[in-house]
Amino acid sequence: MGMTVKKLVGSFIGAAKQRPDRAPAIYRKAAQVLTGLSRDPQNAHIAPQLQSAAIEFAGASASFQRAPTIEDFTELLRNTAVAYDQVGDDPIDLIARRREIQEERSGETRTSIAPASFNEDSTLGRSAIIKFAPTPEESSQGIVETQTVAFWQGVKKEAQAVSVDVALVQPPPPANANALLSARPYGIVKFGSDGNTTPVEFDIGRGTRFTMPCNYASVLVGMDPPPVNRASAILTVGASMGTFAAPSQAPIFRTRYVDALLGGTNSDFITIPLKASQLLSIQSNMAIGETAIITLYSFSGADALTEIFYQQGAALTANLPAPLAGDEFFVKIHNGSVAARNFRLMFQLSL
Repeated sequence: MGMTVKKLVGSFIGAAKQRPDRAPAIYRKAAQVLTGLSRDPQNAHIAPQLQSAAIEFAGASASFQRAPTIEDFTELLRNTAVAYDQVGDDPIDLIARRREIQEERSGETRTSIAPASFNEDSTLGRSAIIKFAPTPEESSQGIVETQTVAFWQGVKKEAQAVSVDVALVQPPPPANANALLSARPYGIVKFGSDGNTTPVEFDIGRGTRFTMPCNYASVLVGMDPPPVNRASAILTVGASMGTFAAPSQAPIFRTRYVDALLGGTNSDFITIPLKASQLLSIQSNMAIGETAIITLYSFSGADALTEIFYQQGAALTANLPAPLAGDEFFVKIHNGSVAARNFRLMFQLSL
């Protein structure tokens, strides 16, 4: 081992001898510093010695672990009480604040490639059982209409690529034509950096994944209302989050539903989702040859800017898919058939 490495190792050992109560934290810090130095190209000639010393310090730090005592349990209760007074009984906030208090009191540090705040205080993945408008009995069983399933709050210097994966935890049961159930799960990802956060709705479908730049991210899942004369299904949906780029090749969508629109009438104003980049070809139960007109409106809804003619079954439907212009914020759809029809307006998102 070179003299420079020996001197550095000796300084950490000396500091631990002077502060034996802080020895585990000092050894963890030594492992972190030595690992970082070993990755510096300028230290390539002594990288093996640095890495070896880092491993030794990491092992020495782990050797200080001990069995929990009654004092540890008392401290846990005390930290929980303090956290409850500060943030209330929300499980996510309570656990996060309790661990913050523990770290503040113990001065603990750790070695990880993830941001310092990306630890137990964050909710990196969980699942929820969702249904639109659950009954009181269903609510008592843990079934909810919306639920936050992932959460992370970092600091400025931790802004980076964060990937989120949201999907059904289990597939639906075998098809049953007599059940008359509908499932329209959606998610809301709220993300941004340094206080600039944007909530973006997206379809969950059978699953989706996307990456965004941020130092804050939260993911909520929920269920849209079912069509007329249909009941909402119960789904188990989960999300996972990681601080790295893992984008999917599949595009991200958000669907706006128009159910049982009477023939010859217009829908209400439909807000174009945030981050929507284009309107895809609509889906409908119109008969072949029946038509619809899609009208895009300005910011206030006072000006009709663009009309798109759609014919069911046509080989080419003019202007669809259509990029969305910067001044288009609302949309209406006109049912040109004589019977009530259902429509799905699918927007592709820039995520």
